Amino acid sequence: MPISYNMMSSEVIESAEVIENIEAMENAEVIENIEATENAKDMQDSEELYQQSKKNFKWMKNMEKNFKQLEKIVDEINSYKRRKTMA
Repeated sequence: MPISYNMMSSEVIESAEVIENIEAMENAEVIENIEATENAKDMQDSEELYQQSKKNFKWMKNMEKNFKQLEKIVDEINSYKRRKTMA
């Protein structure tokens, strides 16, 4: 049976469609990989920010303790000055 032009052109069209579908799937995979990489980087950045925040909070709490000690010293000095001036 001889191959007609219509059969060949339909096979070419089908092949082109298959190739387009494969390319679309590959592009979708590439996009998914890029998004996954970006999400992983965002998660890593978030984790680093969280760890830095924890360190900052600990530093702040330690500084607060130091200021409380300084406030106590200032209060003692002020009360001592009042005692001297009242006598």
